Amino acid sequence: MHLLSSIAGLLGLPTLGSAQSFSTHQTPETANEANNATVPVAKSYIIEYTSGFAKARRDVALAADIKVLKNFESDIFSGASIETDTHNIDSLQGLAGVASVWQNTRVALSPVEALQAIDEAAAEDYTTHNTTGVSKLHDKGIFGQGVKVGVVDSGTWYQHPALGGGFGEGFKVAGGYDFVGNGIWPYEDKSPDDDPEDQLGHVTNERKGTHVAGIIAGKNDFWSGVAPAASLYSYKVFAQLDSTDEATLIEAFLRAYTDGVDIITASIGGPGGWSTTAWAEVASRLVDEGVVVTIANGNSGAAGAFFGSTGSSGKKVLAVASVETEQYPASPFEFTSTVNGESKTVKAGYLPSTYYFSTDITDWPIVPLNFDTTDPADGCEPYPEGTRRLEGVIPLVRRGTCTFAIKQANLVALGAEYILFYNNENPIITPGTDYDAGLIALITAAAGEAIIDTVKAGGNVTADFSHNPEQVVGLEYPAGGRPNTFTSWGASNDLDIKPDIAAPGGQIFSTYLDNTYALLSGTSMATPYVAGVAALYISAHGGRSVHGKDFAKLLHQKIIASGTSLPWSDGTATDYGFSASVAQVGNGLINAFKVVNYTTDITFNKIALNDTHYFSRYHDVTVTNKGSKDVSYKFSYEAAAGVEILGWYPFVVPWGGEKRLKSFTELTPKSLPVQVSVPRDFTLKPGESKTVR
Repeated sequence: MHLLSSIAGLLGLPTLGSAQSFSTHQTPETANEANNATVPVAKSYIIEYTSGFAKARRDVALAADIKVLKNFESDIFSGASIETDTHNIDSLQGLAGVASVWQNTRVALSPVEALQAIDEAAAEDYTTHNTTGVSKLHDKGIFGQGVKVGVVDSGTWYQHPALGGGFGEGFKVAGGYDFVGNGIWPYEDKSPDDDPEDQLGHVTNERKGTHVAGIIAGKNDFWSGVAPAASLYSYKVFAQLDSTDEATLIEAFLRAYTDGVDIITASIGGPGGWSTTAWAEVASRLVDEGVVVTIANGNSGAAGAFFGSTGSSGKKVLAVASVETEQYPASPFEFTSTVNGESKTVKAGYLPSTYYFSTDITDWPIVPLNFDTTDPADGCEPYPEGTRRLEGVIPLVRRGTCTFAIKQANLVALGAEYILFYNNENPIITPGTDYDAGLIALITAAAGEAIIDTVKAGGNVTADFSHNPEQVVGLEYPAGGRPNTFTSWGASNDLDIKPDIAAPGGQIFSTYLDNTYALLSGTSMATPYVAGVAALYISAHGGRSVHGKDFAKLLHQKIIASGTSLPWSDGTATDYGFSASVAQVGNGLINAFKVVNYTTDITFNKIALNDTHYFSRYHDVTVTNKGSKDVSYKFSYEAAAGVEILGWYPFVVPWGGEKRLKSFTELTPKSLPVQVSVPRDFTLKPGESKTVR
């Protein structure tokens, strides 16, 4: 039972209970994380009123030194967003009828890595749905029909054909609201309206809301989101700048609840880690009401442990980590190998640096300049006089040692116009160059070596680039299925397990502004994927309207329990022999087929050990057989990698030093033996439950 692997994973944080003080992430490598810090909004507070205390609302509204910006009137949260020059948290807390007070904070749009824009047919052979089991559910006709998904983000470019081409009843984007307008709030007043069109990017070049929407419910002739039949409700909380605040997020979450959505997803957050912030608290309360809530765990993985995000730190929220996708999309070409009069044509993929190779290229010879496929410096030095000219042929050179630009310059000097590099042992990438003569592209190591083997055997290889370069193929990707190193680590600041689950978030194809498509990477992409899986479940089995308020908590547990362990990864294909830490990927990669089809329910509290004076030794799990046959159960546990998260850093002067949290590159996986006892095997008849310890 993989659920119990959380035990060994959390033991990988063995020094949490140390009485010694230490500094947090203050290293040159992680200094840039401060740029995404969650910062207080000056003079701005969020207050919650005591239940049934209407007088407090009137008193606050009439106070001369308090300006009410927004009242929250909901059975989930009754309060207000206010500004004041004279009050602070303590004085506001002292007002009659005020239950809680929080400083309002600025919250960033979770950053993403923009890879490249791609046109419509680009996803023909590309999918993220095989390793998660989503493709199996699609084969059974489960597409998210009848489910409402609320997307809290930068709005949606709903004109996109793959998103239905319109807004309102009868369209895929069926509803929503713009809470901020299209200006430059927070540097000017909000201008809310009923049109949540995605405008972010005219200033910041970020257009993530539309990409998120497509991951959930986009569809064209060649590609599909996770739940393409679901209805989207778009709640716009960013204007043209990449920050919002907790008050606006609370307003959006409450509006989504009022609109009757089944799921709320938000790819938003900044370093936080506390479960008691206003937004995290409201998000958790919505889960108590039966709404599934998924929030990105953040992209600050370089900072190391304890760098959780704001909203995702909510106790009952699903915090989502990111995994590299199973395929790397590339433009197609064919190469034909001929040896001893026999020819074979193979369809392969190439990753151009800047522009596609000309579709007029057919039957051009591919010419390796070095048959040694292990030579790391292939092409790094100018070629000697007498080296063959390269006009009308495509040279093939190994990646490595020096930059692509240096190799490119040396090959262009021989007359090359189009250059293919084949990959080395590193993960495949889109090659970069600042050399402006000739065009370059990268192919896989396997393709390069196959071409060289043919030529070494006395044959020849020709290339054909006449295929539409926008109808991509999926390349074999050794780094696929591994945790993205950018995904933020937990645990939360109060030692709760975060993140909860992981999903594909690296190299994700989806809809983009102006009816285009793009590949983006981030936990921002993984989070709507999990929301889409929840939509598939609700489509098949019903949601809170059928199962009541406990529904979301039970579905969250199904999603967590479905996880498959992932390997420890440093961003390469290196096998370290350890599973990734629970503090990085939660319970592992989501398995949608298990979520929707398994007939065993597991009810549990997350197995956090709380390595303090309040160490939690025993953990109960309730197993229920909801199937039609007897089922036998066997418990086991899986040890994840342990890591020492504290390091000693000497001062510059010859004495003293300090302990502080290590950055990710300083973390080394190790085995930390533990003693775990698990329940004995047992069998349950249909409908039976058993609680075990």
